[in-house]
Amino acid sequence: MTVIIDGTNGVQSVSGSATLASITNINDTNTGIFFPASETIALATSGSERLRVDSAGNMGLGVTPSASWRTDATLAVLEVKSAGSAIWNAGARNFNFSNNSYWVTGGSFQYASTGAAAWYQQTGGEHRFYNAASGTAGDTISFTQAMTLDASGNLGVGTTTINYRVVADCAGAGNNDNGIAVRNDNNSAYGGSYNFEHKVTSGGSVVRASYISSEGGSGTSFLRFATTNASTLAERARITGGGVLCVGATSFTDAGIAGFRGDSTTVATVEIQNESSTGTMLTFRTNGESQVGSVSFTSGGVTYNTTSDVRLKKNIVDAQDSGADIDALQVRSFDWESNDLHVKYGFVAQELFTVVPEAVTPGDADDAEELKNPWGVDYSKLVPMLVKEIQSLRARSSALEAKVAAAGL
Repeated sequence: MTVIIDGTNGVQSVSGSATLASITNINDTNTGIFFPASETIALATSGSERLRVDSAGNMGLGVTPSASWRTDATLAVLEVKSAGSAIWNAGARNFNFSNNSYWVTGGSFQYASTGAAAWYQQTGGEHRFYNAASGTAGDTISFTQAMTLDASGNLGVGTTTINYRVVADCAGAGNNDNGIAVRNDNNSAYGGSYNFEHKVTSGGSVVRASYISSEGGSGTSFLRFATTNASTLAERARITGGGVLCVGATSFTDAGIAGFRGDSTTVATVEIQNESSTGTMLTFRTNGESQVGSVSFTSGGVTYNTTSDVRLKKNIVDAQDSGADIDALQVRSFDWESNDLHVKYGFVAQELFTVVPEAVTPGDADDAEELKNPWGVDYSKLVPMLVKEIQSLRARSSALEAKVAAAGL
């Protein structure tokens, strides 16, 4: 190998190669510095090129820096191991990481190879995350700004309009896996928990003002909701592992879907409002979606409706006289066991069932060890009987009045 040393050009050597470096250790000639091209320098170890700096000042670590990068005095690129996987700077306060992409002349991006691409940028105090679907090598990339952490510490996912601490825009999400999910893969019997909290400063200390938490382990999971009232943080509602909504309590014995518990003599446990002056507050439907009842209202009152449409009935005939059934009714006077409240006139469900079964909802057997489902009475079911008897009385009264009139009495 020829080496030239003079006072003008310094030390000069041949270009060399990865296997025979230009500047090397005398006992390790395949490790050192060589010059693979004009205005280019490279480093080699064990006979393989490891690093190269090209004429544009771009560096390749384990890869030759691509000539596709734009020529810009503010641009400095470090490609790592594969084409288009790079760390690069594009001027003051503009630091970037990219994968499978080149920033080319004109300001656009191109795919380095066929496949998906990604780009992360630090600029203006923000962290920006971009992605792009799979494309063909050499084609222009259309990046989507998928996530942004702005200079105020606010995070936006799927949006660049960030007006809260965290904003996630799921617009266009059509599948179950396109929304927002918070998951704990702890498979132990004790499970794990998640908390979404609102904290405030009170008395110089940071305290929880409200929170939502998911807690529990195998078979005991639930979702808890808590708020603060008069400085007292308390659970207000929960959804149990069985899907029951409990408001004002942590459980209900017989609630299938929801239970509400209040503790006030001055306010309602549940209030339902409708801003219209007339309409329906509640509807009741069977599993087949057929309506069987409703609660409607006007500005003057409330109506409790039971479905009675002629189109839902058959075998319609005049009812027989109800006098015998009315005579069989046992009108009772009694006191309630729970509070000794006296009732002057009422029925006992089991007695009424033998006469008008449609007015009674049976409950537990009389010999049950524990009373969980007491029998109930719907007094409105007796109204048609009473009307029929009144009609019969009126008819008999009219007949007697006619006889009296005919007799001239």
